[in-house]
Amino acid sequence: MFILIVLVVVCVVLLFYSIKKSNSSVPLCDNYLPVIGHTHMLIGDGKKLLRSVKYICGETNKKGGVARCKLGLDYYYVITDPEDNLTVANGALQKHFFYQFASNWLGDGLVTSSGETWKRHRKLLNPAFSQQMLNIYTVVFNRESRNLISAIEIQMKSGPVLISAAFKEMALKALLSTAFGIEVEECDFNQKYMHAVDEVMAVLTRRFQNILLHNSFVYKLSALKKKEDELIETITTMSNKVINSKRRALKNKQESHENGCASEKKTQSMSDLLLKGLDDEAFTDKEIRNEVDTLIFTGSDTSSQIMTVVVMLLGSYPEIQDKVYQEIKSVCGDSDADVDKLQHPRLVYTEAVLKETLRLYPITPVVLRKTENEIKLKSYTIPANSNCMLGIYGLNRHPVWGPDAHTFRPERWLELGGVPDDPNAFAGFSVGKRNCIGKTYALISMKTTLVHLLRRYKVTADISKIEFKLDALMVPSDNCYAKFESRK
Repeated sequence: MFILIVLVVVCVVLLFYSIKKSNSSVPLCDNYLPVIGHTHMLIGDGKKLLRSVKYICGETNKKGGVARCKLGLDYYYVITDPEDNLTVANGALQKHFFYQFASNWLGDGLVTSSGETWKRHRKLLNPAFSQQMLNIYTVVFNRESRNLISAIEIQMKSGPVLISAAFKEMALKALLSTAFGIEVEECDFNQKYMHAVDEVMAVLTRRFQNILLHNSFVYKLSALKKKEDELIETITTMSNKVINSKRRALKNKQESHENGCASEKKTQSMSDLLLKGLDDEAFTDKEIRNEVDTLIFTGSDTSSQIMTVVVMLLGSYPEIQDKVYQEIKSVCGDSDADVDKLQHPRLVYTEAVLKETLRLYPITPVVLRKTENEIKLKSYTIPANSNCMLGIYGLNRHPVWGPDAHTFRPERWLELGGVPDDPNAFAGFSVGKRNCIGKTYALISMKTTLVHLLRRYKVTADISKIEFKLDALMVPSDNCYAKFESRK
């Protein structure tokens, strides 16, 4: 009897709290249930979670680009309207508490940090993505693309190739070489690191889906926490190995080039900048490791997932693949020469394919923020201390894209009026001040890989058979296989 009374009291309190918090003119998304709101939509695996995100984004578009959903005890303002999305992105730079779930892994790296810490780290790393540095990285992109071709050459003899694994291997090796100036050829190292990253993202997502595990004390008692600790121990061991390798390389360079500092200043890699610090203010070992983990995660895992989807799409749309191939022949010729810095800007249709892929399959379909101050939108006002969900998936498919917003059509990027006048209607690399620092790095890397790949092989795949999931990132839930046929 006592337990029943307690449950009734709790329900009444939750209902009162819910009614109090729901005092807003912003429309609610459909599928709302009393007391629990939309929390039931969090239940399920990563595929179910992504379907819920798609549904909420679609509902928000139908309701004008701004809506609300209730998760747990809190309401979330969902924004898919391009103008309002940018307003919130630039007005709410504070990260949502979900990103704190990754604090044991990424600490205060660029993805998870806020405020002055984020500004300091962003300022430090900006020079590593200058055009001069990107031109230097092109050598690595060409080399690793050739290594990818060699790997595919071997695997295709046995049938369809597991391209997701091939791209992960390539992206990690390219990132370690460009960002840290080191070569890690140990296959075991790469596979362990990539597997641990994928698993820890799944763990963090499962924690977010379980409202009870939001509480740190409850989470520490869970089996999920034990699994997270084991995965992070693996990742930390790997990242420490990367940092120590770079420190040894720098020490050897200093010993052999006594006057090298002045000449090297303009071409410092990301790790050079991290180890030096900002304005002579040294970074702590923990800060360095946080950024190393962040850079490896955002610089390799995301780009490899995008490339996997791009190739699956090209294999599914032979006419689009042929257009890319013809452009590659026109710009780069029939030779097997490296792709150079002058050719990248001329690969306009290839870039259109990449952007269209990012529009329909955004690697980050939602971004969560916390407002510190009141934010005024076109038709509503979001109070201070509110949760916001930037619905990137819905933004990229907003009605401003026209009646074919859900269709894969790269030509739209090259047609007059094919793309919305508002540039903020596309958030392939996030939106606002906290957009992706490595946008150009990613585009150059992917263009280079596509040139080497498509001038050598014709690809066949079927993306309609692939279902996607949300494990922090929007990624294929199935193994992605493609057939490669030599063009020569």
